[in-house]
Amino acid sequence: MNPIQNQLSGGAFKKGFPALWTPGIGLGRASALRPETRGIIASLARGLAFNPGAAALLVWGVLAAQEPALALDLARPALSAHVPAEAKLATPLGRLPGDRRLNLAIGLPLRHTEALTNLLSQLYDPTHPRYHQYLTSEQFTAEFGPTEQDYQAVVAFAQANGLWVMTVHPNRVVLDVSGTVADIERTFHLSLHTYRHPVEDRVFYAPDTEPTLELPVPVLHISGLSDLVRPHPTSLNVRPVGRGNGGTPAGGAGPNGTYLGRDFRGAYARDVSLTGTGQMLGLVAFDGYYTNDIATYCARAGLTPVPLINVLLDDFDGQPTGSNNEEVALDIDMANSMAPGLAAIIIYQAGPSGYAEDLLNRMATDNLAKQLSTSWGLGGTPTINQIFLQFAAQGQSFFTASGDNGAVSGSVFPPSDNPYITSVGGTTLFTTGPGGSWLSETTTWTRNPFP
Repeated sequence: MNPIQNQLSGGAFKKGFPALWTPGIGLGRASALRPETRGIIASLARGLAFNPGAAALLVWGVLAAQEPALALDLARPALSAHVPAEAKLATPLGRLPGDRRLNLAIGLPLRHTEALTNLLSQLYDPTHPRYHQYLTSEQFTAEFGPTEQDYQAVVAFAQANGLWVMTVHPNRVVLDVSGTVADIERTFHLSLHTYRHPVEDRVFYAPDTEPTLELPVPVLHISGLSDLVRPHPTSLNVRPVGRGNGGTPAGGAGPNGTYLGRDFRGAYARDVSLTGTGQMLGLVAFDGYYTNDIATYCARAGLTPVPLINVLLDDFDGQPTGSNNEEVALDIDMANSMAPGLAAIIIYQAGPSGYAEDLLNRMATDNLAKQLSTSWGLGGTPTINQIFLQFAAQGQSFFTASGDNGAVSGSVFPPSDNPYITSVGGTTLFTTGPGGSWLSETTTWTRNPFP
């Protein structure tokens, strides 16, 4: 961030904005401003001292009109990691229609990241006085979240460029906006092209270049400029039952010997009295589920249904959209089986077109469930990685399925490679019989062919 950007993002308003534009204060070419330009900016600063974000945006507009050369210096450098390698290697099929509407999730960077890393080391060090003294979501926002001034500047920037603000988040890490392709392309100085998907039978879109924002505050990432990777259940390959580790597989209590309900506690928590009493569990879901499926499973397994709380995000209505509702039901059933004493299971549902940033960030700002789980492939973005840091600072454990499709060797796809979450792999389990104890299991730590 150059000195002018630093001043516009907050410091100048604390020191008295008009003084910023006088010669000899170390702001480079600011001393070359014409007197009439300095006068306009000083008036804006005095009139909008109550709203630094709006003032910064208006200052940018004045510079763009009065001093275009200096305005170019203020433009932030292009962001990174928005143009997929698959798009770079493919031939475009065409352009997205200009009147098509897209939803975007704009991520802002956390502050004081070095201090945050040090805090996390202390929180998880049994010998440190701060061991397990976790932050509340409000404390995290105050200490590490983007400033209110920066957040409001991004809001004003979006609105000034014809984008609709859909959702504001209390920790100011994410801002949800919506706009036409034409407005998005103009705002971020890019073109959205379509390409043939390399694995799936569909077309995806992606930008031809990295986005650039004429905005004097930092932005970390913009999700929604490409749909190459969509949320999807992590693949699970069913393999024939065979011998493993010398054990003889025995059938579970379910149909055709499948494992059901108490089979899982019998294997993994046989002599454990803890059942999750008084706690809540949060689940990631990108589809809906049928309540009858949950009731049927609990009845067959002899379980008392745990209360379910639905949190609907990204305009999703909670109605199942296809076969992926089975993934949601399976996650609920397994949670009910392993922790039958839970106070509630919170299902955060964003729908097939939702964004992981919105869903995960809601989990963090709610801070109701200390155990969070996903069996969906989410991909990875810098914004998501920041949310995992907030989970850790608040004492929220996040578990992700590794997937069971592909070779044993190869890359580990995000978010499984994040050091602040736990990746859980699939296994073939052998027990002593229905409801029986663990005998052995073989691991199948593998990966998806596509993230």
